[in-house]
Amino acid sequence: ITLVVNTDLPANCRYSNSSGIKYTDMADSFSDDKTKHSLVVSAIDNTRYNFYIKCNSTTGNINIDDYYLTFIAEYSLPHINFTSEVPNNITTYLVHKFSVNVSDAGVGFSNISKCELCISTDPVCDTEWNSSGVVTNYIEGQNKGNCTYYWNTSNYDDANYTIAVRIADKANNTGNVSKVVLLDRNPPTIVFVVPNNNNI
Repeated sequence: ITLVVNTDLPANCRYSNSSGIKYTDMADSFSDDKTKHSLVVSAIDNTRYNFYIKCNSTTGNINIDDYYLTFIAEYSLPHINFTSEVPNNITTYLVHKFSVNVSDAGVGFSNISKCELCISTDPVCDTEWNSSGVVTNYIEGQNKGNCTYYWNTSNYDDANYTIAVRIADKANNTGNVSKVVLLDRNPPTIVFVVPNNNNI
């Protein structure tokens, strides 16, 4: 992870992981380029980092107060899996229920986290993602929940469809699950080839 801070004047910036440290006692420095200051951090997953930053201008003016920066490194994706059986083939015009369980081992979900659904003949979902009709139930404080959707197949032509569900956690890491389903509700059409015109 690269941290970047800007100053309104050319300066040299240092940091500490504890508050109240004098600039001259701070042992770690940013890489300074006049008013842009960067630092590469080898962050460990699910770990909080605290930075207390002070900068010294080229004229010797030093910040009295710390500039406080904190973040949690979170790379793991939410876990998501189908809980209702998704058939390989659908041969009726019935409404089919899809359900998934979602969980996150990291920062968890926010109250605006919603499952999104894609039903597409394209194997790769891109512009088809939509949360319309998807019910998301999130259990506050437990980092888990479930999502449900009812698919009215009568609005779709017979074809192979990718059924995919995704959800993002607070860190905007997105987990998804998908399956290909064949929608085929029309029986074969029989045509006589031999004999022809009722003649043998």
